[in-house]
Formats: sequence, structure tokens, C-alpha cells
Amino acid sequence: QDFIAVRNRLNAHYRQTQDIDFEDIAYSTIPNTFTGSYEGNGFKIKNIKIQYDSNSNAAHAVGLFGSIANPVVINNLHVEGAEYVVNSTTNASDTIYVGGIAAFISTSSPRDVISNCSFQGSISVVGNTGGGRYLGGIVGRSESSSSAVNNNRIQNCTVNASMSCAHISSYVFGIGQNMNATNCHFSGEKKNKNGCSGISNSSCTDCSVSNSTIVCDGASVISGISNGNMDATRCTVSNSTISGIGTAVGISLGSTSNCSIIDSTVKSSSTNTSHLVAGISNF
Repeated sequence: QDFIAVRNRLNAHYRQTQDIDFEDIAYSTIPNTFTGSYEGNGFKIKNIKIQYDSNSNAAHAVGLFGSIANPVVINNLHVEGAEYVVNSTTNASDTIYVGGIAAFISTSSPRDVISNCSFQGSISVVGNTGGGRYLGGIVGRSESSSSAVNNNRIQNCTVNASMSCAHISSYVFGIGQNMNATNCHFSGEKKNKNGCSGISNSSCTDCSVSNSTIVCDGASVISGISNGNMDATRCTVSNSTISGIGTAVGISLGSTSNCSIIDSTVKSSSTNTSHLVAGISNF
């Protein structure tokens, strides 16, 4: 109940002092924008189950936190045994953001927005109607202006998850979209119809993907680390399979430095000569 009460003071500063277990307790995403700070102190939030129906022409944010904005900082928080299911039940022109920690970030000042956090569980969006779908193991999506992409940072975060979305306009990232990632790691399964990567679509440094299966059933770009035209530095993909029907890249679409792919498979079933397959990068 203490954590649920965070929604009553969205600009306050919180410090967790013990594990919190939501087994048999109903939870709904904090609906309004959180602008405070949350220090998890290394404790866990366990067994959160979110069942959400998207049935209106609006933007829907689903996660532990919904929308977070500058100057928010979330540190040392671990979500374990989570299950987020979003049902797209109508033909509404809605947009859905789903994130293991936060669904959407809006911020313009340089900062490490989320640090030393982890997510273990499953995230799925069911149904193929409506607008865009953005799924991330830590953050669903950050705002897409160039300044925001350069400023919003995730560091020292780990995700072990199963993530899926059948929508044709969907994007699934192991860590989050439009987030610069440092020392972040993903393992698990991702299945998607559109853009998909192991970490992000932005710059990645010292990141890794291991023991993972990443599948894209649409003719879009799939990659082990980043599917954006951004730098990847000292990143590794190991013991993983990356497959799609469009361009497939082991590490990144952008430039790479000191990256490696180990005991992994990168493949595309496309017969389109404009679709490329590369072990490291097609830059």
C-alpha cells in the first residue's frame, strides 16, 4: 500500500526500505507524470501483475510508473516476477507504451534517468489494431526529439524477460527506445512485427545480449544491440539467435568499435536484395 500511495505525491522523493510483494494485490500503473525520485536501495518489488485494456483513442502508458519527467531519477530498484499484459481490444487510434520500470520518459536535461535497476518477467501486447506500440524492458519509449535522445540515459540495468507484440507498427527493445544505454544487459525472448533490438535504437556502450532469441516477423530491421544508426562500443552478443524477414544485423546499424558476436546466429529469410545480413554492422 505504501508504494501505491506514490501516486498521491508525484513530486516527492521516496526511499524503499524492504522488499514489497504484490502477490494477490491488484496493481494499476501510476497514471500521472512522476517528477520526484525513487531510491530502491537494492530492494525488490515482486509479483506485480498488470492487466490493461486499451479501448480509447488516446496514449496509454503501462508499467510500474506510467510517465516520468525531468528531474526524475530512479535508482537501485528491482522488479521481479512481473507480468504485464495489454489488450488492444478496439480499432481505436491509440498509442501504447509499456516499460518494465517506466512506460514513457519526457525530459530535456542531461541525466542518468534510470540506474542500477532490473526487470524480470513478461511484457506482451495482444491484438493488432490501433496505433504504435512501444515495449521496453526498462523504458517503453523516451520522447524522440534529438536533445532528449542525447540526454536520456540508462546505465547498469539488467533485463531477463519474454516480450511480444503482434502489431504491425510495434517496436520492442530489451532496454528502451531513444535511450542511450551504458553497461546494460538483456537475456530472454522477443517477438515482434516491426523494429526490434536487444538493447535500444540509440548509442550503446559496454552492453550485452546473451542466451536470447530475437525474432521479427515483419520486413523491418532486427539487431542484437541497436537498430538505429548509432554507435555501439564494446558490446557483445553471445549464445543468441537473431532472425527476421528484413535486414538482420548482429550488433548495430551504425558504427561499431570493439564489438563481438559469439556462438550466435544472424539470419534473414528475405529475398529482397535491399535487405542486408551482417554479423557486426552494415555501416
